[in-house]
Amino acid sequence: FTSEKKLKIISKDKLIRNFLLGQPHRIVLDFKKEVSLKTYVKEIEKSVFTKIRIGNHDGYYRVVIELDGYYRYKLNKQADGCLITLL
Repeated sequence: FTSEKKLKIISKDKLIRNFLLGQPHRIVLDFKKEVSLKTYVKEIEKSVFTKIRIGNHDGYYRVVIELDGYYRYKLNKQADGCLITLL
């Protein structure tokens, strides 16, 4: 779910870390869970969130959210996932 500068990630899995990377500017979220899945990519048109990728790692899966520019972000954990607000 995305609305202007907010993006909601719905997951019952535990968020183990989150951080920001540059070139391209992106937010990385790691969720604890052993899963076997193929990499998933979703491009979003007309949004500050341009692309979302989900990939499998050993013991966790990673969600990478590409942005259309440079932002800081605030992450609020919620019962059904987390809400990211760009600042």
